Amino acid sequence: VLRPLNARGLFTINSQPAVNGVSSTNHIVGWGPAGGYVYQKEYLEFFCSSADAHVVCDTFDKYPSLTYMARDAHGRLVRTNWRHGEERGACAGSSADGGGVTTVTWGIFPNREILQPTVVSMESFATWTPEAFDLWTAPFTASSLEIPPVIESIRASWLLVNVVDNEFTVQPPLERAVADLCGKIAPL
Repeated sequence: VLRPLNARGLFTINSQPAVNGVSSTNHIVGWGPAGGYVYQKEYLEFFCSSADAHVVCDTFDKYPSLTYMARDAHGRLVRTNWRHGEERGACAGSSADGGGVTTVTWGIFPNREILQPTVVSMESFATWTPEAFDLWTAPFTASSLEIPPVIESIRASWLLVNVVDNEFTVQPPLERAVADLCGKIAPL
């Protein structure tokens, strides 16, 4: 899933695969005490040029189990289909920046409440986005070097996109959406 996105200039920064009831002792995705089961929703976070943003968001809109947010370097919400209660829809240029939290990792363990160590929220993504964009310039500012024009262009016009697939029990639709998207955006 990551390689085809990166090959098309959709530069991934964070991701996790879908997991449905895997043993907590699994050597790849397991965590927590023995005897438990872990669950994960697949999600991706990637940088996207503003030129490709419409294609990305329009493609994700075709998959009902996907929710996404796209923010600029200042953390401003540019587009989302994040559900607010039962509402759903693109809100480009709107102030629909309200709450919303979804658990993307949780575990069930003997004699314990359900643990949910990882969540995605509108608020945390708004805070994280400027920090993520700062990673582009950090090597240059730390060395007092001039920031290359291509990096300045990314900070000025690109978006950070977070997409969560809320379907984790079957082959995740996010993988189908990525294949669909890769058919629309040519490799670099």
